[in-house]
Amino acid sequence: MSEPILRKTQPPQDEEGNHWSSDRLDRKKFADQLTRLVESTNQPFVIGIEAPYGSGKSYFLSRWRKDLLLKEHTAIYIDAWATDFSDSPLVAFVAEFEHTLKKTSDTTLK
Repeated sequence: MSEPILRKTQPPQDEEGNHWSSDRLDRKKFADQLTRLVESTNQPFVIGIEAPYGSGKSYFLSRWRKDLLLKEHTAIYIDAWATDFSDSPLVAFVAEFEHTLKKTSDTTLK
């Protein structure tokens, strides 16, 4: 049996306290730009990130989420790889949404 063509690799390890330390492509500047966009917008909107498999979307989004949380914004991150066993992706989305809302129920959502 041959090895699968596509497989999820382990994410790079960052230095403690610096979740962008393994960012060799300087993506933090894009996260900072998106954070400014989020902070300057007063109405609901959607940001879509599209790129080929293996280009670093999960890496970028997980670290940007950490930036947002450090600034006390509410941020939901769903790892499609971790939940691909479910027949309904909506279940994973609703569960993570509910979990995040419960954690922030004592504070104002930003």
